[in-house]
Amino acid sequence: MLPGADAEQIYPLLAQHHLHPILFGVVIASIFAAIMSTADSQLLVAASSVVHDFYEKVLMRGQSLPQRRLVLYSRIVVVILVLLALGFGAIASQVVFWLVLFAWAGLGASIGPTSILALFWRRTTRAGVASGLIVGTVVTCIWRYTPLLKGFMYELIPGFTLAFLTTIIVSLLTEPPEDADNLFKSMHRSDYGL
Repeated sequence: MLPGADAEQIYPLLAQHHLHPILFGVVIASIFAAIMSTADSQLLVAASSVVHDFYEKVLMRGQSLPQRRLVLYSRIVVVILVLLALGFGAIASQVVFWLVLFAWAGLGASIGPTSILALFWRRTTRAGVASGLIVGTVVTCIWRYTPLLKGFMYELIPGFTLAFLTTIIVSLLTEPPEDADNLFKSMHRSDYGL
């Protein structure tokens, strides 16, 4: 019953059928606002990386560049990135959606558990974090590219779970830094009034 049998259409479809037209407009506007907010942030970060991090600091290292030129180059890079994204989206619209899901799974499975444990468990070690990052990434990739596993479950779930467990196990098997308690305390309640 969904347009194009696309599960991504469920939210707008339910809003259209169950909400007053004005509220439906607010829902659709909120969806586009979230999309535009993310897109413009990503474009600005990418343009800044190309112009400031690569052009200014690598290609023109040591030279004083006028700010107007850097702004102009940033705008040109944004236009180029938009055109590339539009072209890629038009050619491979289904691929873009699955690439985003796969990227989210990889990032969530590698960075998510290690960040949670580093923030809330004082026993987390550097070796535990490194191993959790590696295991989360590897499990996500293997799960995604193994046909039997891919159809069983979304790769983020096993990647996150195994990275979480790996971080805990390796942290328990390795020695924490000598000043672990001081580091942990400095990041929590006393500094932020929590």
